Amino acid sequence: MTGPLDRASAFGRWLVQDRDHADALLAAAAARRGDAGPVRDAVHEVAAVADALAGDGDLDPRVGRALLAATTDLAARDRWRAGAPERT
Repeated sequence: MTGPLDRASAFGRWLVQDRDHADALLAAAAARRGDAGPVRDAVHEVAAVADALAGDGDLDPRVGRALLAATTDLAARDRWRAGAPERT
């Protein structure tokens, strides 16, 4: 991870707007994993995908929630790694 998420991006704006839901998912995944680093890194990687799905508008909240839930779950189960089909 190189730094914080860009709050001006579509994904960043969605995270701020849906902060309670996002924080709960992130905290649960970090607790399951025992380390917040891999979860945070996975979310940073998927942010670019989310921004691409938003185009030049806002990210659909259902898409944001689905991407965040899937990504944090995979990271918590150590299935978000290079070469893993789930990550691709």
